[in-house]
Amino acid sequence: FALAFPEHPKAPEAWWNVADSYVSLKNLREAALGFERVKTFHPKSKLAPSALVKSSDYFELAGAPESSRKVLRTLIQDYSSSDVIFPARLKLAQMYLSDNQFELARVESKRVADVSKDASLNGQALILLSRALAGLNRSDEAQRALDEITKNYRSTSSYYSALLLLGSLQRAMGNANQALASWKFIEAASAKA
Repeated sequence: FALAFPEHPKAPEAWWNVADSYVSLKNLREAALGFERVKTFHPKSKLAPSALVKSSDYFELAGAPESSRKVLRTLIQDYSSSDVIFPARLKLAQMYLSDNQFELARVESKRVADVSKDASLNGQALILLSRALAGLNRSDEAQRALDEITKNYRSTSSYYSALLLLGSLQRAMGNANQALASWKFIEAASAKA
């Protein structure tokens, strides 16, 4: 259908369904390529940005992390105003961290932290930013990023992660008493919950 009637309004959805069929067959690489075809053949479709996110996910599951990163970079470049741009940048930052590409992880996570208005995304971005900065041996900046979470993002899921990372960072910087205080605070808060 999608090849026979490429101008039909349902053609992007047909490509999406083809990709979903490959998912059902557990053919992850073909699923990734199928989702990518939504963008390739219908770049102006409202499904294209989300299809690229799914394509990236399936490339990663298929063991093709470089293809996954390439798709995310395409998404960021071609759909910068999409509502999936910040989660895509965070995923790319996480992938860079996994490969010890700390500077690239720092850049992507900082872009989210500086621009996003979503508290949850900001908290996640600051966690990734602090880990990237720690990897770059910029511990003081990493600590400031974590401090920002503990002060401004208490209601997000990143809060306790920040406290754990803050304690680890403080211990690594030789501040054992501060590290213990961070961890004890987590323990006390957990006991209340």
